Order: sequence, then structure tokens, then C-alpha cells
Amino acid sequence: MTDQLSALVIGAGFAGMAAARALIDRRVNVTVLEARHRTGGRVHAEDGFDFGAGWIHGTEGNPIANLARMLDHAPIFVGGDSTYTGGWDGLSLPGLGKADKDESLIAADRALDRAFGIATHAERDLSLEEALELALGELALEPAAERAARWHLSLLARDDIGEEPSRISAREWDNGYELFGYGDSVIPGGVGAFGQMLAMGLPIAFGAEVTSLAYGAGGVLAQTADGRTWQADRAVVTLPLGVLKADSVRFVPALPADKRTAIGQLGVGALAKIGLRFPAIAWPERQYCFSLPPGQGQGATIVVNRAAIDRVPELILICGGERGRQLEAMTEAAALEWAMAEMATLFGFVLPRPVAIRRSDWTRDPYALGCYAHIPVGAKANDFATLAAPVADRLFFAGEATSGRRSTAPGAAACAPRPS
Repeated sequence: MTDQLSALVIGAGFAGMAAARALIDRRVNVTVLEARHRTGGRVHAEDGFDFGAGWIHGTEGNPIANLARMLDHAPIFVGGDSTYTGGWDGLSLPGLGKADKDESLIAADRALDRAFGIATHAERDLSLEEALELALGELALEPAAERAARWHLSLLARDDIGEEPSRISAREWDNGYELFGYGDSVIPGGVGAFGQMLAMGLPIAFGAEVTSLAYGAGGVLAQTADGRTWQADRAVVTLPLGVLKADSVRFVPALPADKRTAIGQLGVGALAKIGLRFPAIAWPERQYCFSLPPGQGQGATIVVNRAAIDRVPELILICGGERGRQLEAMTEAAALEWAMAEMATLFGFVLPRPVAIRRSDWTRDPYALGCYAHIPVGAKANDFATLAAPVADRLFFAGEATSGRRSTAPGAAACAPRPS
């Protein structure tokens, strides 16, 4: 009779918890090492505010939606076309009626479809920005339509992907990406509200920041910042791509060259959130989300109205890409001033001072160093597969950056390797 197989799982985010449960089901002796003093990773909520993952993209068939229902957190449908902002069905563009909004969408779709076609046949990998400019040169649209196309591309890049359109591969950005059934949903109390429930019964060591991970014929040996050592037969690494790119964990021996290349080539986006809680609702209560029209504002392309879900008087400004990184680096006073100016531009009047402010900080969090992975110019979709490949039958990799078919939380939850 052979000894029971043992495994270390590095990280207690959704991927780590999913991997740990899959291994325990196969009677593997598991220990989860988590640097923070909580579970969930980049899925974290407080008082209904999701600091990280907040939408279930494509509700039907999505493993996160199914998981939420199992845990008695029924999703609320917010409409849309599986964009990260709840979709155009629930989006208001101030100053534009339905006909103008539809015209804007049609113009943008025409330009973007042509841009993607140009990128597919180009001799080199173009950025989204380059491809769109080439498409606009061919189509000769009216100035208003051109502005709309650029604005929609900015929304796609900065708020869906978390990066500037000048840095994202127009040929590869959605290669292999699959969506679930129509429409986005949210969870009352936040996606992070049920994330903690996933940890129940799991053997998790908190405050265990892994600084080195050695592997070889004898198994794996992890060292943590507090001086402890942990041994096992195998390890499942669920570290975020940002942490891998920063070389925060030393692998002994070094990871294979192709894996290091994939880590270097893939990008990590920034999607900043700032939530403002007000004394009362002073805006259209039932409108789920708003957006500043093209050419207006200073970077907040989407504003989510929490009151439409649970009547809490809170507005959540979302800002991706370089402006998102700048927002997370601001002092709270500067961030509040910026947000209030955006609200005044959006609604046409000055809102009262908020009673509370909450902000994301993923780009500066040493255990995240960004939001989620994307394909920059020069990278390939198969870099995700390279990152996911096991090493020496000792190291296995999981998480959203190892999934070429799914992004963010569903990709993390779906990638649970099973060492044997």
C-alpha cells in the first residue's frame, strides 16, 4: 500500500480553493498556503462593495452563477451582452436618446469589425488603437461616428481588458475566449460575499507568504516569509500573474524558459474602483449604470448605480488602464476630488459630500500587482497554455491567467489541476 499523496496549494483565491477541494476529493493530503489573513484573493467584498470581481459575465452556464445559487446567493440579472459593465441594455449615455445611442453603437460596431478584419490579415501584430485608426481611414465616417468608435474602443480596452488600446493585440485579444449564456448578473452583498463560504473545512495556513519554492525528485519544499518550511509531493501554484512577473517567489530550479517567456509576454491590467456612499439617492434610482459621453470627463467611463440593485445610495466609478493605475496611486483626498468632478460632469450638478469612500488597490497590493491577464501586442493566446503546463510532474499551475477560454473568476474556478 502506497503512502497518501500530499500537495501544497499556493494561494487561497478561487483557483486555490477549487484546486484544494478537487485534490481532497481524490484523497490527497492538502495544505493551502495563503499570504493574506483572509481567503478569496482578488474576490473580496465588504458591506456589499466588491473591491475586485463584481460581475458574473454570461450568467447561464457560468460556474460562478451555479456556485452562487448552491450557496443561496441568487444572482440578479442586470442585462447586457456579456460586457463587464452589464451591457448596453443597462447603460445610460447622458444627452443621448435611444436613437442616438443605437446610432453610436452601430457606428462603433462597423468600425471595430473592420479593425479586427485588418488586424487578422496584417503582416505584423497591430494594437487595437492602430487597427481602429486604419479602419477609420478606410471608412471615412462622420466626425461624430469616429468619436463614438474611439470611445467604444476605449471602453472595451480600459474597462473590459484593463489596459490601454495602444498596448493590446488586435489580432489576439479575444483569441480562444468563450462566453457563457447571454447577460451579466451581480450578487446581492457582492461576489465576495459567498467567497468566504468556499473556504469552510479547508486546511488553510494564513499569513504564509511563500518566498521560495524548490522542486525535484524528492518533492517540493516551500519557504515562507516567517521562516516556516512546508514539504509535499506536489504543489499547485495559483499565484496571480502580476506576482509571477515580479519574481516575488523564487523557484529552485528556475522555471523553464518557455514558461518564463510566457509570463513576461502576457499582460496584467488595472481596473480601479472607487465607491462613494451618499446620504441619500440623488440620481435616477433605477438606471443600473451610466457613462460619460465621448470627449467628456477625465477617465471614468462607467459609473455603476448600486441603488438599482439594493437601494443603497452608492455610486461606483470604474476606471481601467493607465488612468486606473493613477487613480489607485492617488491619495484618498485627490481620488475623492477626481470622483466628485466626474459625477458633476455626468449629472450636471454637484452631489453632496459622501459619507464613506472605498477604493480598490490591486495594482499596489503585493499579493496581486494588478487585476487580470490579457494579451498585449506581441503575445499569443497559447501563452496561457504555456503558463498552465506542469513542470517536472511536481509543479502545477492554476488561476485565471492559465485559462485560455475563460477570464477572471470563472477561469480561476475552472482551472483546478489534479496531480496524480
